[in-house]
Amino acid sequence: MVLLTRYRCEFAAARSRLAHPEPCIANTTVGPIKYLLFGSGSPVLWVHGVVGGCDQGPAQSRAFLAEDFLAIAVSRFGYVDSPLAL
Repeated sequence: MVLLTRYRCEFAAARSRLAHPEPCIANTTVGPIKYLLFGSGSPVLWVHGVVGGCDQGPAQSRAFLAEDFLAIAVSRFGYVDSPLAL
């Protein structure tokens, strides 16, 4: 019973990480860019629209991307912790 409880807890934690990926920061020559990685497979760059930022990637991309893609959702300059480029 202890192993089953532990399995369920670890499985729930893994599902939560997949459903809510942790944002990362890429330090580039033009400044830091916030991004999220989610999915698996061939990489696809996902750039948000007028509102939101990389945090919108998982919700917006579901309608367009199959499960076998690794989405790299970036925040454009000036959005969600990505400062304006100078």
